[in-house]
Amino acid sequence: MRRIGCCLALALLALALLSPGTWAQQQAQIPRQHRALHDALQARVAAFRAALPRVRGDPPLLRGAPVRALSCTTPGELLSPMRRIGAQREMDALRRAGVQLVVIEACHPLLTPAFHDPRPVLELLANVANDARMRGLRLLLRHVSLAPAQAVVQGRHHYRGITRARFFEERLQEAKLLVIAVQPDYLTLASSPRVQAGLSLRPSDWRAYLDSASTRLRADLGDLVPALGAGSSLEESPTYVDAFADVAGLDYVDLRFYRATRDQDALLERLISWPRAIRARDPAKRLVLSELWLAKAAGDEAAAGPYEGATAARASYGFWSGLDAAFLRAVAHAARTGGIDVLAVSRPDLLFSYLDFFDPTLFRATPRYVLELAAQRAAAASDSGALSETGRAFGAL
Repeated sequence: MRRIGCCLALALLALALLSPGTWAQQQAQIPRQHRALHDALQARVAAFRAALPRVRGDPPLLRGAPVRALSCTTPGELLSPMRRIGAQREMDALRRAGVQLVVIEACHPLLTPAFHDPRPVLELLANVANDARMRGLRLLLRHVSLAPAQAVVQGRHHYRGITRARFFEERLQEAKLLVIAVQPDYLTLASSPRVQAGLSLRPSDWRAYLDSASTRLRADLGDLVPALGAGSSLEESPTYVDAFADVAGLDYVDLRFYRATRDQDALLERLISWPRAIRARDPAKRLVLSELWLAKAAGDEAAAGPYEGATAARASYGFWSGLDAAFLRAVAHAARTGGIDVLAVSRPDLLFSYLDFFDPTLFRATPRYVLELAAQRAAAASDSGALSETGRAFGAL
């Protein structure tokens, strides 16, 4: 934190030393109402990059992105015949953008027989995994839980009165099915660990589960078991990541970065300090960054997710592209210095196109409409082989 703060003045000086013409041209493209936020985020990214040590050699880094067609945020549509077709189209576009690894989600309790017949979901996930392998893409599978309020699949009924013991046993049995049917390269057994299924879960709860699950998976399935990991957002308490780092049966820790508030500097600093802390506990632990984007949020403004609300809609405009490209390059540098294996972006649509803020058809458009239009424009751009400035920077990481 202190190191980034020390570099802030240098970063601001570097920005000021841009040629007057270049600086004026950049500022003219930024809407007046977003200029202060843009400049503040730009200075933070520059300070973060200046604080990083030099990279020794050329450590490998896998470029990744999620397959949104398989998101657990819309589980009611998961078995639509169009889901696999949508996933195939996404993977084709992502591969053209330089993606080497795709991230998909499996949603507890959709694979628990007491809640739902797991066979259709498993078949879909297995087919998508095969589609990924046919395209030369590696696969990271995150095992997550549905929000209890997702009434479309009545998850709240299954979770009512659920105990920690039952919750973790169901997840273990689902993990076994996923290993057998999907055979991912990476399996993240825990993500967003603080609250799941309406349960408030402590680091000690997860550590006990992960110790048991990694042992039982390897005892029952042997060499079929992929690299196992667990992780959390950089916004959460570091005690979860500390607990995961201490689990001998885990191969990696999975970090996620999204929110940008007044604690942005602290989150950026954690991209440097947390890998060091993890390796201090277990030098053999690998790291992945399975979710990454720079939210366009100021102060205490809410930034719930890369596809949720006003901040997500704001991020869809093209005047952010230079900053997004600079951010990806800075984080790639941090990943290489910290020994992180995977860097997966959260807004793959912006690798292909952005919206024009000054488009009159978007005047007073709702966030939902902006995000839907951004997805449509990105699909059209990807079909034509176009890449945004951010996409070109991503492919060169």
